[in-house]
Amino acid sequence: MTSIIQCRLKKLLSVFSVFFVCLSGYTQAEKPALYFYAAPASSTSAGDPAAIKMTQDLLFSQLSALGLFNIRDKRGTEYSAALVKEHSPNDFLFYAEIHEKNGEWLSKMHLVEAASGKESVQENTYEGYYKILMEAKNSLTSLIKQFNTGNTTGSPAPHPKDRASADSSNESGTAGAGNISGTWFGENHIDKIVLLRGGRGFVIFKNGASMNISVSINGNTLTAIQQSKPDASFFPEIPRETALIKAPEAEPIRWELTIKNGSLMQGIKSSLVAEYDASGVLSIKQGSIPVEWRR
Repeated sequence: MTSIIQCRLKKLLSVFSVFFVCLSGYTQAEKPALYFYAAPASSTSAGDPAAIKMTQDLLFSQLSALGLFNIRDKRGTEYSAALVKEHSPNDFLFYAEIHEKNGEWLSKMHLVEAASGKESVQENTYEGYYKILMEAKNSLTSLIKQFNTGNTTGSPAPHPKDRASADSSNESGTAGAGNISGTWFGENHIDKIVLLRGGRGFVIFKNGASMNISVSINGNTLTAIQQSKPDASFFPEIPRETALIKAPEAEPIRWELTIKNGSLMQGIKSSLVAEYDASGVLSIKQGSIPVEWRR
């Protein structure tokens, strides 16, 4: 049974290989289920609970976006080894330990196969939890590759001091970014906007979706542009059925904001907008709406 499951997972993981690009041929029924659990409380006792939750939410979103599994949300249940025996042999279990130690953030991701109990672990150290967000997709990809190749523990990420020169070189094209980096809030359907040094950031939606953005500053104008692939979840103000049709061909969402001060930016967001005529007929078109970000 284990060999059959591993064979199926290898087929799914071939999305990461240049020799095979037909993942779209798989149906939902053929994908194994992956249960995303909360980490044991004892392993996440240190650190900002809000930061840990945001990181968990992003990992959940990124795993879903990979399209390799049917994701089952069990974030309300703490993982324990006893749970493995309760699952079908076809299932996989995932949890991530995230905590702060001596000013650094540690991320330890676990992928467990229910049939055999085989477990792979990807462990990294970061200078801040924003770095976990930046590297979430790569870390998850590495974890799944490790499982496929039979490794149990991944190589730790470079120590923050070893990455210092690379980080500073990334910041060179974003003058003033240090003044606006951090967490911002704004727009009804957005939970938070995380702006990072180096011209990158994330938009976390209240529906759980996350979007990578590029960030640049020219004078006192900030421009943020969607970098993630199209997703209907990026348009929560549009009826879901319509968003599923319109999202694949939509232009990248774009923000042009004037930096008023260190805690306020105002401007416009260019995106798909929904309009209803006098008889209540819905139309979707590219448009702009006024927005405000605060912190």
